[in-house]
Amino acid sequence: MASVLKIAGRFYGRVAEALDRVGLTPPTYELLSQLRADGAVTLGELAERLRRPPPEVTPLVDALARDGLVRSGAAAGAGDAAGVTLTPLGSERARQGRSALDLIVSEFAERVGFEDQLALDRLLSKLQR
Repeated sequence: MASVLKIAGRFYGRVAEALDRVGLTPPTYELLSQLRADGAVTLGELAERLRRPPPEVTPLVDALARDGLVRSGAAAGAGDAAGVTLTPLGSERARQGRSALDLIVSEFAERVGFEDQLALDRLLSKLQR
């Protein structure tokens, strides 16, 4: 079990490094990706989709708004409720993050054969239960 945790930690480190190169962290990438998929949503909806409490999501949204990656508030277009939406810069940054992660996935696929990937998927799905 210790080796699984060690490998997971290394993989997360590689993901964090790749995202850092495009100015993101794993949580900010996850938030931008969710907005890219959903469009304008309320803060509550965003927190629910990210499976995080709103007090944890609010500072991320505020920081991304300061960086010009999201718009937050009534101007974001989520109806009457204060909403959150991507700016064009935020959409581009999310795309760059996805490209960075795609490179890691490609490297993984080159090192680990298809049968081993399926076996790993089966094992990980058992651990999620």
